Amino acid sequence: LRIPRKKEQPVSPPAAKASVKQCTVFVECKGMDEEALRNAFSRFGEMQLDVSRGSVFITYESPDVAATARKEMNGGMIRGVDVLVQPAGEENGYVELPPEAASQPWAQIGEQVE
Repeated sequence: LRIPRKKEQPVSPPAAKASVKQCTVFVECKGMDEEALRNAFSRFGEMQLDVSRGSVFITYESPDVAATARKEMNGGMIRGVDVLVQPAGEENGYVELPPEAASQPWAQIGEQVE
């Protein structure tokens, strides 16, 4: 009795890890409070909200989720305020830390950068 061999399934290469920048959107929404932003943008998935330096950046788990949030929220309104959502980039003040700095506690980052 001969048992047929299973065909080997091709192995897909692992997906390249997305950068934090690819998972982040810039939100321009003048005078909007943090709670309203969380309520509006959390429906797309787990997120991290950064409202420092007078800018608002929202980071999601994947570039696809960030793109969906950008597509659905850009040009909309939150509590009667116009919302502009763009990819995060230098033009809107986004600075991505190098991987070794991003994994360090905040207290040590200043020491590495200086």
